[in-house]
Amino acid sequence: MFPHRLVFTVLLATVIATGPVAAEDTTSVVWELRYSKDTTETRTKEATEYHPPDSEKPVTPASSSTEVVVRLEPERLAIRESETETIYDFEEKTVLRVDHGAKTLSRSSLFCDVGFRDAEFANRIMLSEVLGKAGVEDNPFDHTQLKVLFSMNRGDSGKPVEVREEDAMLTFSVGDLKITTFAPDKRLCPEALHATLRRFLVYCCNLHPDVRSRVVDDGHIPKTLRYRYQNLPSVFEVDLRLETVKPTAAAISLPSGFKPMTDGQPLQALLASVGAEAGEGSKSESDYLEEAKSFQDSNRAVDSLLTLFEMLLATGRQPVDRIREVTSRYKDDEQLQTLLTAMRVADEDPQRALDLNLSIDRDGLKKTHVLDIFQANYQTFLGNTDVALGLFIAALEVNPHIAGVYKDLGDIHYRQYDMRTAWHCWDAARDLAPGHFMLGDIQKLEQRLEAEYPDFF
Repeated sequence: MFPHRLVFTVLLATVIATGPVAAEDTTSVVWELRYSKDTTETRTKEATEYHPPDSEKPVTPASSSTEVVVRLEPERLAIRESETETIYDFEEKTVLRVDHGAKTLSRSSLFCDVGFRDAEFANRIMLSEVLGKAGVEDNPFDHTQLKVLFSMNRGDSGKPVEVREEDAMLTFSVGDLKITTFAPDKRLCPEALHATLRRFLVYCCNLHPDVRSRVVDDGHIPKTLRYRYQNLPSVFEVDLRLETVKPTAAAISLPSGFKPMTDGQPLQALLASVGAEAGEGSKSESDYLEEAKSFQDSNRAVDSLLTLFEMLLATGRQPVDRIREVTSRYKDDEQLQTLLTAMRVADEDPQRALDLNLSIDRDGLKKTHVLDIFQANYQTFLGNTDVALGLFIAALEVNPHIAGVYKDLGDIHYRQYDMRTAWHCWDAARDLAPGHFMLGDIQKLEQRLEAEYPDFF
């Protein structure tokens, strides 16, 4: 469905003794850890005062218990709770979410999770600063608590984490608030699995990054891990207790016979078709150029220019000479000049650009879906994202191989914090036109996320 594929190979597990194991390079090892997990959710005092309780968020603590099965490979991690399993492939940078009960699965980019945390962390810091300037006491967006919630550092602000060691138990506190207690198991995790053990704590536990570094510092598997985090309007307390740990020959594998999860939306169907056969049915650069020349020879100036822009958006190739030829030849074409004027004024006056676009007579035009793409961008500038989304999708239903439109769709979903859809769209664009000039900022974003949050990768 998407450009990155989970590639699973059957690994030959080496036999490890069940007692203390010295750290060593055993790259073929697969370890399975089983934890019992108890979670208690309590509404904060502020939430119960200002938000009347309802059936979904009770004021009294709500408790749940489950088993967590964790499998570690050098570059893969699987975490299963009840019928839900999440499989991370750090070589391919993909995530597979599996519903064993419904026998469905979905793939997404590894960047979705960290991308959301990064963006939402920044958003809450902004809110914290606004509340601070307003003189609000007991700021609900305390920077240290945000580091715990998102399991990442962002800036140097926040209170320091203090640690106390007693009877092989580490207790981590921020001021008077205890946030984590940790007791190590006697068994050392093989060195080849140290990074994946750290990733397990990143993706499964809400730990302050300084706590996480201390917990996995020497490769000891957590025997007990209790942690507290706040995600308004609730405070969560989690207790993980190790039940079993063992090497296993059962390598992490892709379940067979499962169907893709689907929401029945048009965009998902388009993304699925791109991922399945990205190049099939798409036009080449020469196809677009020939089509544009055919329109030009028939004195259909608007269709000719729209075809050249369709080529630019689809392939990333910029036919500057051909665009100049069309615009120079048809200086007296009123429709063409209206189209060009709309493009020129869009940054300063998107409403005028939209009005000009809508004034173009579509009767007899073949490339109206390209007009819709321009219109969608103007609607985006005006804040009418729902309208823009509909126009973009309508254009893709005419030509599902326009990489630039998937890029624009991804940008909208990113701004809406829908990271899974954002990266699905961006990956579709890269499937269609890997070197497209519009995609450079996605690569820069991913490079920044990897550099700032290496534990997630």
